Amino acid sequence: MKHITVSNRIYFFSSLIVSIFLWGAAIGKIIAPHPFWPDLDLTVAAFEIIFTLLLLAFYHRLEMWAMTALLFAAWSGYSLFWTSWGLTCSCFGQMVHLPPGFSLVVDIIFSSAAFFLSYLLGIQRVKLFLCSTLAMAVFGFVIAHLLYFNVLFLEN
Repeated sequence: MKHITVSNRIYFFSSLIVSIFLWGAAIGKIIAPHPFWPDLDLTVAAFEIIFTLLLLAFYHRLEMWAMTALLFAAWSGYSLFWTSWGLTCSCFGQMVHLPPGFSLVVDIIFSSAAFFLSYLLGIQRVKLFLCSTLAMAVFGFVIAHLLYFNVLFLEN
């Protein structure tokens, strides 16, 4: 019988918490996608479901937590775009209306936790990984700006 260590339990329960949030977001997008970009919501929902399955399967792997940190960093930048305009990002579809900034806080917490778990699992070049994580946040903000700024503010 395999001995389950405390650290494995931490990795597993962390993956479970992240997965519950991502499944909620995916289901919200599937049930009530945004009317301006339903195809994007459904694509992101499919990605979230696949990502959660991978996270639950490989919760003990450094690479999985590094990808999780980078993904949530990018989503932090995306959420920052919405928060900077006082809007909600509709990350949970149109049925759940969260206050502006809620998703930003959750994304920062998850990205930071995944970064820390990557560190505990022995990631090398921590400074480079930190810079990459911050760069992904900037990337997420820029992508959100390119995708939505014209639709939200110039065409109305």
